[in-house]
Amino acid sequence: MDEFITLRKYIEARNYKEALALIDELEEMSKDEKINKVESYIVILLIHYRFKELLLNY
Repeated sequence: MDEFITLRKYIEARNYKEALALIDELEEMSKDEKINKVESYIVILLIHYRFKELLLNY
Protein backbone atom coordinates (compact mmCIF):
# COMPACT_ATOMS: atom_id res chain seq x y z
CA MET A 1 0.00 0.00 0.00
CA ASP A 2 2.95 2.30 0.61
CA GLU A 3 3.74 2.01 -3.08
CA PHE A 4 0.55 3.86 -3.98
CA ILE A 5 1.38 6.70 -1.60
CA THR A 6 4.84 6.91 -3.14
CA LEU A 7 3.35 6.81 -6.64
CA ARG A 8 0.99 9.66 -5.77
CA LYS A 9 3.90 11.74 -4.43
CA TYR A 10 5.90 11.13 -7.61
CA ILE A 11 2.97 12.20 -9.77
CA GLU A 12 2.21 15.28 -7.66
CA ALA A 13 5.89 16.25 -7.91
CA ARG A 14 5.73 15.64 -11.67
CA ASN A 15 8.46 13.06 -11.28
CA TYR A 16 7.03 10.90 -14.05
CA LYS A 17 10.19 8.91 -14.67
CA GLU A 18 10.16 7.58 -11.09
CA ALA A 19 6.39 7.08 -11.22
CA LEU A 20 6.69 4.93 -14.35
CA ALA A 21 9.56 2.96 -12.82
CA LEU A 22 7.43 2.27 -9.76
CA ILE A 23 4.51 1.16 -11.96
CA ASP A 24 6.85 -1.25 -13.77
CA GLU A 25 7.97 -2.61 -10.41
CA LEU A 26 4.35 -3.09 -9.30
CA GLU A 27 3.52 -4.91 -12.53
CA GLU A 28 6.47 -7.24 -12.04
CA MET A 29 5.39 -7.96 -8.46
CA SER A 30 1.92 -8.82 -9.74
CA LYS A 31 3.37 -11.23 -12.31
CA ASP A 32 5.50 -12.89 -9.63
CA GLU A 33 2.46 -13.33 -7.40
CA LYS A 34 0.51 -14.96 -10.23
CA ILE A 35 3.41 -17.30 -10.98
CA ASN A 36 3.66 -18.26 -7.30
CA LYS A 37 -0.08 -18.95 -7.17
CA VAL A 38 0.08 -21.18 -10.26
CA GLU A 39 3.06 -23.05 -8.83
CA SER A 40 1.15 -23.64 -5.60
CA TYR A 41 -1.85 -25.02 -7.49
CA ILE A 42 0.43 -27.33 -9.48
CA VAL A 43 1.97 -28.70 -6.29
CA ILE A 44 -1.49 -29.29 -4.81
CA LEU A 45 -2.65 -31.07 -7.96
CA LEU A 46 0.44 -33.26 -8.02
CA ILE A 47 -0.04 -34.21 -4.36
CA HIS A 48 -3.71 -34.95 -4.99
CA TYR A 49 -2.91 -37.03 -8.06
CA ARG A 50 -0.20 -38.98 -6.23
CA PHE A 51 -2.45 -39.59 -3.22
CA LYS A 52 -5.26 -40.77 -5.48
CA GLU A 53 -2.84 -43.07 -7.29
CA LEU A 54 -1.65 -44.54 -4.00
CA LEU A 55 -5.23 -45.19 -2.88
CA LEU A 56 -6.13 -46.93 -6.12
CA ASN A 57 -3.09 -49.18 -5.88
CA TYR A 58 -3.67 -50.06 -2.23
